[in-house]
Amino acid sequence: MGRTVASRSGALTLVLFAISGPANAAGPETAGARVAVYAPPCVDEPYDRARLLAALRVELTALGIHHVSLATAVEPPDSKPSDTLAAVVFAPASCDRTTVEIQIAVRDYGSGRLLERRMPIADIEPAGRPRALAIATAELFEAGSIRPRIDHAWALADVALRPAAARLLTPKPPSEPAVDRAPARRAATSPPRSRNQLKVRAPSLHAALITHVFPTHSTALLGPELGFSTSLGQAAVVRAGAEVTVGQLPRRTDATLAAALGVVGLSLTTAGPTRLDVGPKLSFGYAASDPWSGGPTGEAAGMLLLASNIDVPLSARVHLYSGFEVGYAVDPFLVQDARSSVDFGIVGIALGATIGARFER
Repeated sequence: MGRTVASRSGALTLVLFAISGPANAAGPETAGARVAVYAPPCVDEPYDRARLLAALRVELTALGIHHVSLATAVEPPDSKPSDTLAAVVFAPASCDRTTVEIQIAVRDYGSGRLLERRMPIADIEPAGRPRALAIATAELFEAGSIRPRIDHAWALADVALRPAAARLLTPKPPSEPAVDRAPARRAATSPPRSRNQLKVRAPSLHAALITHVFPTHSTALLGPELGFSTSLGQAAVVRAGAEVTVGQLPRRTDATLAAALGVVGLSLTTAGPTRLDVGPKLSFGYAASDPWSGGPTGEAAGMLLLASNIDVPLSARVHLYSGFEVGYAVDPFLVQDARSSVDFGIVGIALGATIGARFER
């Protein structure tokens, strides 16, 4: 008991000694330890400025920077302000919802350096963008070794001794379990830092006009396609849907061919706002000749195709796309015409073209 009381009393004495220095040693930072933030007054999209400022304070506090505030000027001055350690500028200086990339610039007034990086945000949900931008900014501070200068021994003693004394003078309850905060920290910071993790995004809907041509049998079909698609990480897209196509048989103006097919595909995709998708596509379902004449003849039909699409964003939620397909009828549907001794249908080499719109949630 005597040793415990003595150790706690000694710690308390050291803390009181540390914080009783000259009046101008109020904290561990010098007067120029402020970080000024230059960002447009955005709300929600492309990011929320208030949440970004709060996240920056959390991340920079871990680096010993405790004063982060919005700048009153439009842009940072070239000369070093007396009260500013660094300036952080987020560009563009507008709040366009279609923005897909943010440029972060950190001006270190201590060394005169300018550190910059570009942060793609198209694949990050708007609610998570402030924290991702704050972590990216903190990484620039770490890379440039931008830290406030500690120049007073009393402040250094205060920083070193106050936590230890608090632990000694405030014992934990015996039943309180130990908490390991490292996994939570890693889980919170991993998604913005690692951009190769598999992330399944919310499905997007698409509607298109599609045509299939079978040149070896002089047959063409045209109709709508509806479906949905979702991204697997940043390199793959899965699609599923259905199409209904109709065509008139050549040399027979009174005959019609119709097909109702389910569609599923997997494509590799490029990164960026405008992207190229390439991959296999399977269409399988039912086809019939003269389905509205009262006596249709029909059976299963299917195609295996290699499809490629170019996807261009019109806004943050609407994209236009067009594509081309080439493949083969793996389950052919053949119509034998007794009048002309020519066969028609979903047979042989298959070519296709698509134009449509995709709507993100």
